[in-house]
Parts: sequence; structure tokens; C-alpha cells
Amino acid sequence: MNFRISFWFVIIFSLVSIVALSCSASKEEVREFYQAMTDGDHVKIKTLLEQNPKLSNAKYRDYPIIHYAFCSSVPIPDQMRTVNLLLEHGTSLEGETGRVCLGCAIMQGDALLFELLLKHGADPTLKVKSPPRQEEITALEMAKIYDSKEIIELIEKYTKK
Repeated sequence: MNFRISFWFVIIFSLVSIVALSCSASKEEVREFYQAMTDGDHVKIKTLLEQNPKLSNAKYRDYPIIHYAFCSSVPIPDQMRTVNLLLEHGTSLEGETGRVCLGCAIMQGDALLFELLLKHGADPTLKVKSPPRQEEITALEMAKIYDSKEIIELIEKYTKK
């Protein structure tokens, strides 16, 4: 009896491992992708996403890769282009990921980026962390703190649906 259980455990564990490996990108691929993002190299970003679409939902240093699109030193229009490429290749904006991205767009005062995130499923009703105290407030409250009238209008438009 124990042999059968052990045998099936090994089979199931092996299958789960194979599926997990096929659903991710290697550390080297993620590191290369991160570097392309921080360099603002959109040709390389697009090429890497086409070679491995799973990079769009990869994590780098325990954070979703899309978070780094907002943290790079590239100009905001390039950040928008990077975010758009990620979203076109299936980046999920559910939960924490969407919440952080919305907060970054609010801090940058970028209504176009904010709307792009909303159109791809980011939830403006989730609370975002407001610097510097890191207290959790709604996206609407944060937009009011940053006096971003366009973003306030977008939030009101998307939450009335």
C-alpha cells in the first residue's frame, strides 16, 4: 500500500513541477528583461516578450515585473510604452499589482497611463499605499492629495459603471 502512495506521490509531484516550470521564465530571462526595461530598449522588450510571453507576468526580486516599468529612470512616455507592451502581452493587473500600478500613475499625475491601467482591469476601488507614511487609502483619496483632477474624473467615470 505504501509503495502505491509513494509511486503516485512521485508522479503527481513530477507533473506539478513540470507544469510550474513551463509557466515561468528563467531567472536569466527575467534579469535580461528587467535590464531592457530600465534601459528603455523597447525593441528588446518586444522581442523578449515575443520569445517568452510569460515574462509579462514574471516577478523580479519578488515584485511583478510591471512595477519596475514605473521605477525606471526612462522618461514617462517610454514608461507608458513599456507598460503598454506588457499589457498587450497579457500582464495581469489583478489585486496588488494593479493597486501599485494605479498608485504610481497617480503619483506621476499621468491620466493617460491611469486610464490605460483601468482599461486593462486595474481596480480603482482597491486601496493604494500613500507615501510617505504608507497608509492605505483609496485611489480617489490619493488622487485628491495629488490634486489630479483628470484622474479624479477617470475614477468617478469607471466606478459609476
